[in-house]
Amino acid sequence: MAKILTFEIPESEAKEFEAMLGNLHNEMQKSFEIMKKDQREIERLREESRQIKQNTDKIAEQTRKVLDQLTEKWLKAA
Repeated sequence: MAKILTFEIPESEAKEFEAMLGNLHNEMQKSFEIMKKDQREIERLREESRQIKQNTDKIAEQTRKVLDQLTEKWLKAA
């Protein structure tokens, strides 16, 4: 069987506790907003990184083609 404990605290302590809970709630809300902002930044940076990789791959392909052409010309000249 469960035991139920009850206790009484002075009104001033109850008000302090209520104020502390209110402050805790406000701080949690601020933290959630900061986390949302951070997540948006992470997603923005992820997209930026994807675009940089895409551009790097494109440049690498173009560079490879130029090097292949130069190698071919050099081999023909040799």
